[in-house]
Amino acid sequence: MKVINFKQFILLSRPILFPLLILCLFVALLFSTSFTNINLYYIIYLILFSFLFPFFIFAINDYYDYDSDIKNKRKNNILQGLIFKNILELKKTILIYDIVIFLILFLFSLIFNNSIHSILLIILFFTTFFYSAKPLRFKEIPFVDSISNGVIVFLVFALVYTLFNNIFYIPFKIIAISISIMSYHLIAAQLDVSSDISAKHKTSATFINNRTVVYLLCLLYNVPLLFINLGSIFKYLFFINFFIVIYIYFNKNFNKKRVLILFLISWGLLTTIYILKSLAVF
Repeated sequence: MKVINFKQFILLSRPILFPLLILCLFVALLFSTSFTNINLYYIIYLILFSFLFPFFIFAINDYYDYDSDIKNKRKNNILQGLIFKNILELKKTILIYDIVIFLILFLFSLIFNNSIHSILLIILFFTTFFYSAKPLRFKEIPFVDSISNGVIVFLVFALVYTLFNNIFYIPFKIIAISISIMSYHLIAAQLDVSSDISAKHKTSATFINNRTVVYLLCLLYNVPLLFINLGSIFKYLFFINFFIVIYIYFNKNFNKKRVLILFLISWGLLTTIYILKSLAVF
C-alpha cells in the first residue's frame, strides 16, 4: 500500500481553502457564544477540523473524478486541485486516512460531552463522503448535488453552534445562508456542463441543460436572504451573490477558476469583517 506523504496530503486538501475554512468556523464560534466562553479546547478542535476535513472532502472526490478530470483537464492548478496520475493506486490509503481523520475528530468531540454535536459530526462525514463516493454519489444526482452542498455548509455551522446551544434554536438566517451557498455550486456545475456531458456525468446543470434557467435558479436560491434580518455584515450577502450571478451570466468567458476566486474574496472579506466587529476592533 502506497503512503501519501505530507506534501501530497496538503495538495489533495486544496490548501488555498484552509484560511477561509478557519475564518468561517470562527465566525460560527463567535456567533454561537461570547468570546469569554471560548477556551483552548475549542480553538484546537476548530484548527484540527480546518486542517483535516479538506483532505476528507477532496481526496475521495479526486479519486472518483479522475477519469473525467484527466480527460477534460478541468483542474490542474492550486485553486481547483492538481491531477495526481497515481491516484487510482491510492484508494486504500485515502480510505484509511479518511477513517483516521474521522476518528480523530470524533474522539476529540467526545471531550465536549455533547451527543447532538457528535451525531451531527457523523452525519456531516457521511454526507461529505458519499457526495463523491459510490454507490450514493450525491454529486451525480440532479438537484441533490446542490442541496447536499447546502446541507454540508449547514452541518458545519451547526457543529459549532451546538457546542453552546440547542440545535432547535438555530436561527433561520443560517438555513438561508446555507441555501444561498447552493448557488455557487450550481454556477460551478454550469461552467462544467460541456465537460460533464462529454464525461456522461449527471448534474443539475446537465439535467436542466439551459444556461438561463440555471442562473435564474441561482438567483432563486438567494431569495430567502431577503426575508431575514441578519443584523450584521451578512445582510449584504444577497446583493453580493446577486451581483456575482448576474455578472457571470453576462460574461460568457468566465471560468470556474474565477468563480472560486470571487468566492474566496467575497467570503474572506465578509468573515474577516464579522470577526473584527465581534471582537470590537471596529
